[in-house]
Amino acid sequence: MRSTFAELAMVEGLTKTSEEEKDTNTTAADAEGEESAVFVVETMTDKSMHHVVGITGISGRVLPTEDERIVLRSAVRSLLDLAGHRAGPARTEVVLTGLDPRILRCGRQSS
Repeated sequence: MRSTFAELAMVEGLTKTSEEEKDTNTTAADAEGEESAVFVVETMTDKSMHHVVGITGISGRVLPTEDERIVLRSAVRSLLDLAGHRAGPARTEVVLTGLDPRILRCGRQSS
């Protein structure tokens, strides 16, 4: 049970933005002065098992490094677990900064 709360705290931390960022309408990377890249992570979930089927870049670098792919998969799978996503495709946009991933949006996709 403790690890579930730790994961929840981690994902909540990934999706939080400061009031200053909200007020100035900047991305997390702009506010932190770091270079960033935005990636789309496509997943297919069956019986609560999330399978990453694709990662593509939409700004910055086109392909993530292996370390970045690990971070992207982990952040998205944690988010889908915490959201209770049990089946079907999902699309998640994530910004990678020099510090950590930031979830921009996540939603179910029509199959």
